[in-house]
Amino acid sequence: MNLRLGALGLFFLEKCVGFEEIRAHVTGVEYLSRPGTSITLILRGECDCGLFDKIRNSKYVETACRIERFFNITFNQKIRELYTPHSAGANSSAEHVIVEHTSLAPVYPLNLATFRLSVVGEWFRRAFQFLGDNVQTRFWVQDSARQVDLVKSQLRLGGYTSTKTAFGKGDHTVGLIFAEALLIEDGASKRKARTAATRLFPLGSSGLRRPEYGNWILDVIAGWRSTFGTAGIHVDRFDREADILESIEYEAALEAARNKSDNAIALPTSTIAPGNMTYLEWSVIYYCFLLQGGDRVVSVASARQRAILEAARDYACFVVGKPKEVLQVVSVGDVFCDGELDSVRAGRFHLVDNLDFYSQRNVQWLTTRYLTARPSTNLKLRFPIEERGETDAVEWERTDEIVYACMLLDSLPLIVRDCTHTGDFAPLTRWTANAKACRSRLGVSAAELSRDLASACDLFDPFPT
Repeated sequence: MNLRLGALGLFFLEKCVGFEEIRAHVTGVEYLSRPGTSITLILRGECDCGLFDKIRNSKYVETACRIERFFNITFNQKIRELYTPHSAGANSSAEHVIVEHTSLAPVYPLNLATFRLSVVGEWFRRAFQFLGDNVQTRFWVQDSARQVDLVKSQLRLGGYTSTKTAFGKGDHTVGLIFAEALLIEDGASKRKARTAATRLFPLGSSGLRRPEYGNWILDVIAGWRSTFGTAGIHVDRFDREADILESIEYEAALEAARNKSDNAIALPTSTIAPGNMTYLEWSVIYYCFLLQGGDRVVSVASARQRAILEAARDYACFVVGKPKEVLQVVSVGDVFCDGELDSVRAGRFHLVDNLDFYSQRNVQWLTTRYLTARPSTNLKLRFPIEERGETDAVEWERTDEIVYACMLLDSLPLIVRDCTHTGDFAPLTRWTANAKACRSRLGVSAAELSRDLASACDLFDPFPT
């Protein structure tokens, strides 16, 4: 089996028994194997209650027996029903899931607002992979955007910055060229534009060549790869729009989409040409492209883009003949640094590569918390309470809350996956509220569990309702 039935066992305890009853009678949970089909509940001394019969009589339990303070539970194959979406049936095999977590024009480095989407997407990747699905992560490189033309013009004309820039990290170097061109276009003098651009995008020393007209987009992608690698974010594929157009009959797709008359946002009726297509049209094409390659697609996007991307989702699913439930647009709240969004024109741009510089301000959670949020690492956590030392007494004095925290963390990937199948993120909102309350009750005990709960709460709490 490719499902981690140990974690599913905790999901079973939540759904079929109830955490409150478990907490009343259990001091610990032990996983017998990974990804095993069994768990052991460590009971609170003499425990004579209907809990055992309730568990034994469940259709998901193969065997259940008590040996002194230990209650061993082995699950059968039916427990997959707790994991499998209602529409898919209990015998569905692992799915091929595509997580598209980042989209950006290749004209500058990654900023904090974009990075938040990337981190959320990385967490989804880990959750799906943890549960046995085949996952591929994608980055939409919007190299047909108008901003790209500004960089092309600078490189063609041989502007000062494009000829004088030193060797540096490719996305920083191109960001410098783009910022200067944009500021000059807005009316700034060349000297002021150059000074402002240099302040926004200080050049690194990664050894990349000075960008040239034929390959500068690859330099930007190489810079992005470096940032993602440092942050621990996985990207399987960077999808450039030119490659997408070669892989799909986009004219036919858009014409077919225009036959859908019940969409909330209408497609434009202008001539189909890559250089003139709107963001909605490009999104329809890209979603059609992704739907052809996976059983399920999760697209992580800013809340400001939610309406237009859900419209694109409806069009794309109509074109490829799939139910819209197979593509979920997961919208995430914006990241504000010092109360403002990033803007090159306004001279604000908070680089992910400079997070150390901002660590004393209000973005520290991006590195110290978000990247620790993951499907729980507690699968090998053991609670032989009798073996604790005297120095551990304070840490383990809230054993019931520790058990509850482990159950919460281990059930999170299942809840996330279920939400992305149904499109209803209310269970995730309820989970966040429970996790916050549990973390508050834990106080200073179980520091690692508290940190993981805080990570997950910070990650999912800003989801727009």
